Amino acid sequence: MFKFSAVSAQIKYKKREDLGIIYSNDPFYCTAVFTKNKVKAAPVIYSQNMLKKYKLFKALIVNSGNANACTGKDGLEDCFLIEDKIRKIFKIDKQFGILQASTGVIGVKLPVERIISKLDKLKENLDEKNLEIFARAIMTTDTFPKITKYQSNEFKIIGVAKGAGMIHPNMATMLSFIMTNADLPITLIDSIFKNIVNKTFNSISVDGDTSTNDSVFLLIKPEVKVSKSRFKSSLFEICHNLSKMIVKDGEGSTKLIKIIVKNAPSTNAAKTICEKIATSPLVKTAFFGNDPNWGRILCAIGNSNIEVDPEKIELYFGDFKVVENGKEYSKFNENEVQNYLRENREVGITVDL
Repeated sequence: MFKFSAVSAQIKYKKREDLGIIYSNDPFYCTAVFTKNKVKAAPVIYSQNMLKKYKLFKALIVNSGNANACTGKDGLEDCFLIEDKIRKIFKIDKQFGILQASTGVIGVKLPVERIISKLDKLKENLDEKNLEIFARAIMTTDTFPKITKYQSNEFKIIGVAKGAGMIHPNMATMLSFIMTNADLPITLIDSIFKNIVNKTFNSISVDGDTSTNDSVFLLIKPEVKVSKSRFKSSLFEICHNLSKMIVKDGEGSTKLIKIIVKNAPSTNAAKTICEKIATSPLVKTAFFGNDPNWGRILCAIGNSNIEVDPEKIELYFGDFKVVENGKEYSKFNENEVQNYLRENREVGITVDL
């Protein structure tokens, strides 16, 4: 479906791969979602412009170790220089676009010559089997490569991602590349994709910081007819799995916490409350210490500025009810809940308003 390659360009790391490419002999469509940070890295601006200019693409190049962010006009000029060299080496016609992404240190000029010097090697190493080495090449502080796949008969979706720190909607210091051979109208795929990104990648947080380089690309080579519902459920599974891997790999994290808010005035209100709980330092420290301090969660709910009736709130840690009608539940057993928090790497909070 797609070919992958990765090499060491010694952008930051001396021995490991830090430059990768996704390439297709046949052109592909692309839709993408980028960071909402007002300070956008050069490859984000470059790729946004490419998506406006081109309908079909042939390659996406990505480096780790250097974000090419806050590098002024030089940063964009470097992107165009890399594009020009890729066109010549990979023999890509001007009618097709080339996409770029970067992740790493902010404010340092991209070592363009090192990247250009490795393009021949990238082309030489292209292979459909090189997905894992590509996934490793985009890692920075990640502790494991993030890969997930869906395949049923001929229909496929493959996803890779990187991210561990500076994680917060919208989106995170996070790159994700998802590939599919689904044959559906591109406008429909675009709509489904952006809705799913909002429910997955834009619903996670590690440290509350939104990065300059966040990008999620969906590359489409329409080959297999598939129903809208099947594509939607499969793409959600891929994005959800990748999002969960990113949070689980959060820098310094000891727990993965899933927050559910029920009976909120609206979806946006529920998301605001979830985000307030997720980014509260007091809530985080309580969970780090396996302390079922439910008062900190109610405090975070109150700080969300969403109109709620405190006397109607119920709160659960996993399946354990700890708050009823805004007060400590009469059967709350602190030791029992502490054991639940201590013994589980993945825990849940449910708030019923």
